[in-house]
Amino acid sequence: MSRSSLTEPPSAELNRASQEIEPHMMANPDPENRYLAATFLAACGQKDAALRLLKSAIDGKYCAYQALQKDPMLATIRSTSEYTHLLSTAQQCQENFQVERAQLVH
Repeated sequence: MSRSSLTEPPSAELNRASQEIEPHMMANPDPENRYLAATFLAACGQKDAALRLLKSAIDGKYCAYQALQKDPMLATIRSTSEYTHLLSTAQQCQENFQVERAQLVH
């Protein structure tokens, strides 16, 4: 897969690879792996697959709230309404985790 620029539209080969990778990553039990795959897909222009994998990672309790705000690989999708919703969900995920952890300590 060679592209001269990440700003070019995805090639048919890249689209095909994304369609093959996404189901495998969705089946991966580790939500961090789904997050990592999403970052690569986002950087390669595969916005929809990246957003689905990010949602799956957050739903799997990989909150990644701070990473979602700063990860340069996600810059291409950060302005979408879907991303704004995912960021809100990740923040809630993190807050829930902190509450649960505090309850375990006490």
